[in-house]
Amino acid sequence: MNSIKSALIGARVFARAVVRASLPAFVLSVVTTALPFDAFAAKLVPSASQPVAASSYTIKPVKSRLGRISETDPSLLNRAESTPVRVMVKLDYDAVASYEGNVPGYAATSPKKTGKKLKQNKAAVDAYTQYAAGYEAQVLAQIASRIPAAKIGQSFRVVYGGVAVTLPANKISDLLAIGGVVAVQRDNLEQPSTDVTPAFLGATNVWPLIGGPTKAGEGKTLPTLGYGLALMWSLGLALWRAGAVTSVGRVYLSYFCSRYLKYRRDIIGFAQYMNRCVTHWHFYRFTRDAIAGRLRTYNSG
Repeated sequence: MNSIKSALIGARVFARAVVRASLPAFVLSVVTTALPFDAFAAKLVPSASQPVAASSYTIKPVKSRLGRISETDPSLLNRAESTPVRVMVKLDYDAVASYEGNVPGYAATSPKKTGKKLKQNKAAVDAYTQYAAGYEAQVLAQIASRIPAAKIGQSFRVVYGGVAVTLPANKISDLLAIGGVVAVQRDNLEQPSTDVTPAFLGATNVWPLIGGPTKAGEGKTLPTLGYGLALMWSLGLALWRAGAVTSVGRVYLSYFCSRYLKYRRDIIGFAQYMNRCVTHWHFYRFTRDAIAGRLRTYNSG
């Protein structure tokens, strides 16, 4: 009997506690339901100072496809002297011959991507070239502002995606800190050379039979002249078909008149030089087509 009475007393105490705990919430619910919402909303005033989440995270711009693999020449870093150096500055855009359409609003121009030569895709090439020129102008303005001693050279928008710059060696770190600059590389002038060609062709085995490497061909005036003229004709025809007579052809002629004639002024020298020019032209075409993605490997269909 006592246990039943104790249970009843405990139930009463628990019920009173529940009523007391829930009564304020019940009253608030009735009041907020009865009164219009605007009466409460009008009193909700934002605090003068809002909390701000502290963060040091910085969103970096997405680099161009070729910009991700471009690297700065280590020998150009940590230079203390102010000696002027010529460098190639890779900017954060893909060259016209390599652009695959990753910029919104600009169609691909890479022949490898489109299956068209650049001159067959003129509308897209012109549009993207203007984009590249505008991007380049913004970066060059920053370079001129931060490094007044820098001298801007030629732009290479078709096959490199950057510009030639001459600046003090100790300013290269400042150049790399400028937005849009991906990498800085040495700008070296390379002359056409065929030093390995004779051995590759096996000419070194033949030379002893015809007078050695310095006198090979002497006494064979007409055959040597014919050989040189045949090379000149084939090279001229190739330059004309490629539309490069006034550009590449002029370089060959200028180099021949200014430098090569100082070493040898005879028919053999003429034939040798024409052989070098033909070799250089094939190497130049190979390099240009490789960059543009127009080369096909064996068994590639």
